[in-house]
Amino acid sequence: MAPAWGSRLRRAVRDTEPDLIHLHLPNPAVAFLQFLPRSIPLILHWHSDVQGGQSLGIRIGYPVYRLFESQALRRAYRVVVTSEQYLHASPTLRPFFRKCTVVPLGLDPDRISVDAGKEPEGKPRVFAAGRLAQYKGFEYLIDAAQELPQVRVEIAGKGPCLDALHQRVQVRAVQDRVSLLGYLPDVQLHRHMAEADVFCLPSIHRSEAFGIVLMEAMLLRRPLISTAVPGSATGWVNQNGVTGLVVPPRDSRALACAMEDLLSRPEQRAAMGEAAHERFQKMFSIAAVARSIEAIYCSTLD
Repeated sequence: MAPAWGSRLRRAVRDTEPDLIHLHLPNPAVAFLQFLPRSIPLILHWHSDVQGGQSLGIRIGYPVYRLFESQALRRAYRVVVTSEQYLHASPTLRPFFRKCTVVPLGLDPDRISVDAGKEPEGKPRVFAAGRLAQYKGFEYLIDAAQELPQVRVEIAGKGPCLDALHQRVQVRAVQDRVSLLGYLPDVQLHRHMAEADVFCLPSIHRSEAFGIVLMEAMLLRRPLISTAVPGSATGWVNQNGVTGLVVPPRDSRALACAMEDLLSRPEQRAAMGEAAHERFQKMFSIAAVARSIEAIYCSTLD
């Protein structure tokens, strides 16, 4: 709670005299929209819907939040959406479709400096990372490990599903091949990612709107396994058969088959890893994304 935030926002806008304001949503700061002068063009960056979220608290609070969200959408000059898939699946954005422009998320390559060439030791390794939340689908990756005793699965992250995932590892009796690593600082996270044979993001819900962690793995030349979640970009960021494999969500058998396929063919893995890196450089490098955002700024001010 920051009661003075609205007045400080208004003062900051007055002192800096910006040409435009760029607001990222979802964001509780949208409630302070009335503190922003209507004379300054507003651009919204739409990362995900709140409507249809999985959390009970979010579903209960959304009707109030929606009042401010709708006001912002009506007022915005342009709405930046991170993928065509999310734009076409969003019920909230449907009435504002003509305002929307797709610009994928980007990543600064300088943030990650890890030698991705180290050969993994011991069992082939599949690495996964993210907040341990329901929409990530990590339980299906644990189930898939039942079918692959020769594979080591590592899952990094913390979150509300940690205890449930620990219990699932016990119930499935895969303690010898599945490790829950907990939170890892970026340096360790990227080292694990670079040393893995495959990176996997088994998401099951469009709350996983894009999958930034996929871009990190692509930068590190890792072949990918992701899921084709309707309305999510995860099956677009990872191009099936090019940068990795895309499987149906909530399908542990499909995950196991994809892992077995990639791990049994080192040349294919290497080719997909290189293709992933090339796709990152072309589509997701922060320089390319910045040019697109700059074009939106210029057209807004014109």
